[in-house]
Amino acid sequence: MSATNNASKNAAWLAAAVLFACVTSPFAATPGPACDGIDAALPQPLALASSWDPALVREVHSLAAQQARSRGCALVLAPTLDVVRDARRGVAERTFGEDPYLVGEMGVAAIEGLQGRGATPGAGKVTSAAMHLAGPPLPGDGSEVGPVPVAERELREIYFPPFEAAIARANLRAIVVSRNELDSLPSLANPWLLKDVVRGEWKYTGALLAGSDAITDLHAIHGVAANADAASRIASDAGIETLDRPSSTEAAPLNASARALALKAAQRSIVLLKNDGTLPAAAAANVLVLRIGDGDAAAQQSRVDAAKTTGRPVVVVLTSPRSPLTVKMSEQANAILAAWNLGERSDDAIADVVSGRVNPGGKLPLTLSRNAGQMPAFYNVKPSARRGYLFDTTDPLYTFGSGLGYSTFTLGAPRLSAATMDAKGSIVVSVDVRNTGKLAGDETVQLYIRDKVSSVTRPVLELKGFQRIALKPAEARTVTFKVDARSLEMWNEKMQRVVEPGDFEIMTGNSSSQLQSATLTVRAAP
Repeated sequence: MSATNNASKNAAWLAAAVLFACVTSPFAATPGPACDGIDAALPQPLALASSWDPALVREVHSLAAQQARSRGCALVLAPTLDVVRDARRGVAERTFGEDPYLVGEMGVAAIEGLQGRGATPGAGKVTSAAMHLAGPPLPGDGSEVGPVPVAERELREIYFPPFEAAIARANLRAIVVSRNELDSLPSLANPWLLKDVVRGEWKYTGALLAGSDAITDLHAIHGVAANADAASRIASDAGIETLDRPSSTEAAPLNASARALALKAAQRSIVLLKNDGTLPAAAAANVLVLRIGDGDAAAQQSRVDAAKTTGRPVVVVLTSPRSPLTVKMSEQANAILAAWNLGERSDDAIADVVSGRVNPGGKLPLTLSRNAGQMPAFYNVKPSARRGYLFDTTDPLYTFGSGLGYSTFTLGAPRLSAATMDAKGSIVVSVDVRNTGKLAGDETVQLYIRDKVSSVTRPVLELKGFQRIALKPAEARTVTFKVDARSLEMWNEKMQRVVEPGDFEIMTGNSSSQLQSATLTVRAAP
């Protein structure tokens, strides 16, 4: 990848910058037009989630707010707080991944970047309208219309938490309600969802928005309104305000400082999934870099087969979460990079990682399954799930939270500040990390919990904390996490949020499949 080629490719990216959509703001608190998402010249949310770096997410979304403001936009339809546990569903690249905690942390950072941390957006900031309340994204054309086959407990455990976090911690001022239906009630006309939960339990006082077509759905698709006027009345009674159909506006090119941030974000968002020592390469001629995007799996496999006949090491670069990575392809490749929707600095960032100018440190925000039969393949399953196949393993191809680098790290077992705590107390978990390699690099320490015995079934793992740290060769550091009642809460059989006394497994490591544990005993609150 020569500098000349990179420059020409970057120019092409700039010339083809994705357009922003602008609409008229639906409520008086935010005058002026609104933008649909963030500029695709920047890494998209799933790429940013691969960085496991909330500070970076905040910085990128602050730039997005400046870009939007420069064109007069006052509201941005972002971030997408959907939890995507199946990459085939919806527009996965607009989300922050499969885990509610990770989505919540990245979502809060994104909203703070867009709005600032005050009660109202300041200079150079915009109002954030988080999408889409509520339930999993649906397969199809991305319209989000259809029944969501989940129970209330799954909604509360998986799909609600990112919105709760955004309201409680980031002063979220607008929510775009999904066009789906929950238990036969369209979300746009669901009093339990909008009034009991959002307004009542979460004490949300901001705007509830819907696209104009979504209101029509109540009549034309869902059939819960006799006509368009009745549909409007139903939505209005639910507290919904209509968002007009977007019209296109051209995005301005990034300036020098913005391009530097776009490159930094792209570099930190690349995940090294496999490396047999081929990377880093001293020259591009030493390896064959093969991009694998969306498309037919057989055709992509044929490309890898052809590349292997050249005799050169093959580096597979996955450019989309839907890139068809097969077991055979994984075995054939000498190295694999997940470089999902990195924006206009994609080529530069990939070249930097392949050459070794940048030591990759990203981690997967999605589980990558071995085959389609395993999907959905999220990590936080219930104990009774995936107990075995007759002819194959239940293990995914690459696990949630995994990612390599050009250095090595040793993580100690978790140390608890106390072996017991009451249900309203807290403890500190400490983990020692040392760079045992020859290069400076980043490692992301992850904390998971498991409730060993509970009144209702609980997942085998739940992410409750993470920190990405940079260490020089031989450098060591102690990472600490606070574990409190919020980390251990669950919804019991009466659908009450409680902390049940008993033993909890506290696990730390550098992925969901490489963990060490300690036991915490929780006593009943006095």
